[in-house]
Amino acid sequence: MLGAVLNIPSLWFLSLAGLVPLLFFLTRYAKNVRDALLGGFLFGVIFFSIVLFFLFDMHPLTWAGISNPRTSLIFIFVVLAVSVITFSLFTALFAAAFHTLRRNTFFDIILGASLWVFFEWFGAFGFSLTSYGDGALVGSHWTFGNLGYALSGSPLLPLASLGGMYLLSFLVVSFNMSLCLWADFLWGKKRFAVSRRIFFFSIGACIALISISVALGALSANGSNAPPLSAAILYTDFPSYFSISSKESAAKKDALQTLLLSIAKEKQKPDIVVFPEDTRFLSSFSLADRALLLQNVSGGATMVFIDSARTDIGGKTFSVLSYYDEKGNVLGEYKKLLLVPHGEYLPFFTGGLARMFGQGAWADAFMENREYARGISPFVARTKKGNFGGLFCSEILSGALYATLARNGAEVLVNAVSLSFAHGSPLLAAQTRAQAQIRAAETGRFLLRAANSAPALVVAPDGTVIAESPLGTGILYVHVARITKQTPYVRIGNWILLFSVFIIFVSLRMRAKSKKTT
Repeated sequence: MLGAVLNIPSLWFLSLAGLVPLLFFLTRYAKNVRDALLGGFLFGVIFFSIVLFFLFDMHPLTWAGISNPRTSLIFIFVVLAVSVITFSLFTALFAAAFHTLRRNTFFDIILGASLWVFFEWFGAFGFSLTSYGDGALVGSHWTFGNLGYALSGSPLLPLASLGGMYLLSFLVVSFNMSLCLWADFLWGKKRFAVSRRIFFFSIGACIALISISVALGALSANGSNAPPLSAAILYTDFPSYFSISSKESAAKKDALQTLLLSIAKEKQKPDIVVFPEDTRFLSSFSLADRALLLQNVSGGATMVFIDSARTDIGGKTFSVLSYYDEKGNVLGEYKKLLLVPHGEYLPFFTGGLARMFGQGAWADAFMENREYARGISPFVARTKKGNFGGLFCSEILSGALYATLARNGAEVLVNAVSLSFAHGSPLLAAQTRAQAQIRAAETGRFLLRAANSAPALVVAPDGTVIAESPLGTGILYVHVARITKQTPYVRIGNWILLFSVFIIFVSLRMRAKSKKTT
């Protein structure tokens, strides 16, 4: 149920009961910590296998330099297995901790949610360690399977502005805990009055949360007095290459130039034009040619163009997001921070495994053709049209990076995407769509997503998708507001994590005191 929700967000209501089987197992059938660990691990394997199943959409891995279909499938299976096992270990730790610390009282509702959120955060951090390599960013950025994403299609989404995706995750687990206790009281033939209080408490809490969420959504629409910006968001459908030929590069360039020329024909020029990830288009022109092209597009109007390219700097290769004015001048640049393991760098574990099985030549070729260096920090471009904060495809997983942009003055957020490595996977597209909704709701900003092999998106500050392109090639036109107001999540951060740690500490103290008394 939970795996289905993260791949089909419209089924969000299933998340309110998806944890009940595990919780029921832990409260009634697990006899010891070993049982809890095994049950939690099995739950994690099933759940994360469904969440990460999109990895098989990367087959064939010709874009990574693997031409043999069998080798491609084996490689994907190994990556999937390592990822699933890593995340499932933390689900197992949650199960063991909850089985050990639970008290069979109302306190279990808060305790269970706190433990889940803590190990969810810890699991994202742990994944950054198992996928460590040159270029890796260590931290809790890889939030695959976070239950907060399950509420991207729900009326509770605007609550992310208060405490981010971990607050949403906390609420999901709290409701599951309430439902489990209520069912347990009924099944266990305990006092119905107690179970009835739990039931009505849960319903009342849901009504209150929905009311607060609706109010927050209404407030987010009134965050700016600045005139709206008009945006042209490009979407394309180019395949991913291990090494691109001059003919293929010319075809891409012609297609993008055709899109720009269509903008040039518009009577009302957009304020901002956003390209998908790694088009390598505007950077391929000399300054004089780029100025001629962009002045033709703008017709003399002030405009901002956001494009990205693989760029060699100081002997290292970076994925660089560049901001250009209508004269072709570079207004600022951002070097990608959250690089993708097996896509933009090779983890030490995978590289060692490849060499162990005689694939050292492939590992060396991958590092030569695909490996990138990591940037230093997020960047906000301050232009005449406003302050823009852009990140790349995988970085939509990191609430911390987008919150940093909003905290540093970004008024509109940008996500440059390419899902061509997954051949336009509909599963990955659905998950990244939900992630974009959460990031917009957390920061209270409009988020513009230009995409290759995926739909372009415009997400409102309350997390609602207000415009979405079809697949293919074209331009999505939209008007958005510049917002400067900072949400509680942007100002305070993941306070729910600190609260969860406090609850866990209190529970440990209570257990120690109980043992001493006994």
